[in-house]
Amino acid sequence: MLGDLYWQTGLAQPAIAQYVKVVELAIKPEDLEDRTEAQFSLGEIYAVTKDLPQAISWYSQAKDGYVSLGDSQRVRFLEGQIQTLQSATISKSKKVPKLRIARDAFRQAFECIPISKNA
Repeated sequence: MLGDLYWQTGLAQPAIAQYVKVVELAIKPEDLEDRTEAQFSLGEIYAVTKDLPQAISWYSQAKDGYVSLGDSQRVRFLEGQIQTLQSATISKSKKVPKLRIARDAFRQAFECIPISKNA
């Protein structure tokens, strides 16, 4: 696939465009393997570029394709990838409130300190 060439040379956006085109055009039952591989590749790109919700979405679609193709090894692999990404997403969302609490405490501490105009 052309998307593979783009991705191998580090061009994520053109690769994404090509893989999406494959997904959109591969609508016949005999195109299922190409469609599934493109979905898998999209999941990989988004995982590497840290867009975890997109990675999870594309990996989930690819997993469904591999179920239909009877590729249990890839299904198990993707189940693991999806679980890892979901855990990372949950962990990331838990860190944000802690950072906000720390930021707010820092701001409150500085609001209590009078600022000298002579400094």
